[in-house]
Amino acid sequence: MKKFLIALVVLGVAIAIIVIGLNQFFKNKIVYFLDNALANNITLHYDKVSVDTWGGGVTLKDAYLKIAKRGDTLVNTKIKTEIISISGVSYWEYFIENTVHIEEIKVDNNAIWFLNDRSVSKPEEVSGPINLGKKIKIDRIDIGDTSLKILKPGEALPFLKVPRASFSIEDITIDRDLVKRKIPLSYSGMLLEADSIFLNVSKYDNLTIGSMKLQKEDIVLQNTQIKTAYSKTELSRKIKIERDHIDLQIPEFRIGKIVWGFAQDTLFTKAGTMHLNKPTLEIYRDKLVADDKTTKPLYSKLLRSIPFDIMLDSLTIEDATIVYREKVKEDRPAGEINFSKLDVKASDLGNTYKRGSDTTKLAINGFFLDTAPLSIDWSFDVQDPNDTFNIKGFMGQMPAASINSFTESNLRAKMVGQVERVYFNINGNDDQSTIDIRMKYDDFKIEILNKESKKNKFFSAIANLFVPKDSKGKNEEGYRAGRGNTERDKTKSFFNYLWLNLKDGLVEVLLGDGRK
Repeated sequence: MKKFLIALVVLGVAIAIIVIGLNQFFKNKIVYFLDNALANNITLHYDKVSVDTWGGGVTLKDAYLKIAKRGDTLVNTKIKTEIISISGVSYWEYFIENTVHIEEIKVDNNAIWFLNDRSVSKPEEVSGPINLGKKIKIDRIDIGDTSLKILKPGEALPFLKVPRASFSIEDITIDRDLVKRKIPLSYSGMLLEADSIFLNVSKYDNLTIGSMKLQKEDIVLQNTQIKTAYSKTELSRKIKIERDHIDLQIPEFRIGKIVWGFAQDTLFTKAGTMHLNKPTLEIYRDKLVADDKTTKPLYSKLLRSIPFDIMLDSLTIEDATIVYREKVKEDRPAGEINFSKLDVKASDLGNTYKRGSDTTKLAINGFFLDTAPLSIDWSFDVQDPNDTFNIKGFMGQMPAASINSFTESNLRAKMVGQVERVYFNINGNDDQSTIDIRMKYDDFKIEILNKESKKNKFFSAIANLFVPKDSKGKNEEGYRAGRGNTERDKTKSFFNYLWLNLKDGLVEVLLGDGRK
């Protein structure tokens, strides 16, 4: 027994010495790699490296990584992390199955700073395909609390700022075949969470997101806002050509069944559903600023021109509100129109179907000026190079005076009377369109206003000589009808095109014979 105990002690001491020796051996190897094997543009500082050979773990504390642009001294990435731990390294699989298998990699308390410098540098020689010596399997990567800042050269404020984010991904596999693909790994699931996201989307507008959660194929955004960074007056002083002042707020934004990847060398992204709950959009345009004369493509061309494949099977918007204000006269307040309680259902929003095989469809229901029920069906073929579209619509009962808040400021005119029903059908393309419209109304009059916003009796009387006061007698149902033709001004938006169609149609209804 004494000899056995002595042998056991000796064996234990030997194992301890071997473990200590292996720990030191692997630590030296890791330190040598970190100090000597990194690329010339990467600098790494750290406080301590710990190795647990018995448990198959490595820990790196207080690491600070700096990455410079290749061929330059400009540092464009800085990463600080409190702890990086690798645990559960399987020696058996490493030596017997030629596989690097790690149970978990954990990175916690991180800060990432990135300079988004897109200046052109000398291109590097293209290397051949990566020859991966061993298959890599990682059960889980867990990146804890992380802050992120992305800046643009010469700008003090961040282009993107995320004060807190975390990320985890499970069942990662990298092998000789996968590493050659655009997405060089496979995984079973991921979770990304972030709070208080700020993104400078343009020189004038900012995007903020209260919270974001991406889990597997679904993403949920809470309290999303896109706002112009300046007041209306400040924006008008800063711009040389007209630009909308916007305030978009979306309390909840959900996207489901997201799939993305590469088909050969083409990026594709697809989502099964998108849902927006109670969004509100306020738009203000100062027409006293010079017009923007650039060409405005229709939505079908915009989708067709996206440089990657995209498709959204179904879009739903519930209880939306849109308010549009337009300032035309210096001495008058901006005119206003609004749409409320809008419900939108859309299908096949994308550019992946073939021409003639399908169409993008939108069904819109709500209220115009809070009073008139509104229904619109809109369809177009994204792949049609002529950008052909069809819009059918209906508007219900509305006092004509409801629109005076817009017409008084912008047209110096007031409407009196009652609009009962309006039906319209627009067929058009990128160049021209035709509208067929039917309207039932009663006791309709126009008041032309002078500069002091008072009724000009003479011009009002002249105008009402040509406008029938009601639609009775033109057909059995009591409608006046008209057909208008409109040429598109391609420097204006699609909604300007729609407005011109409605205006031309109404002119034919009110001033034509009413029977077309």
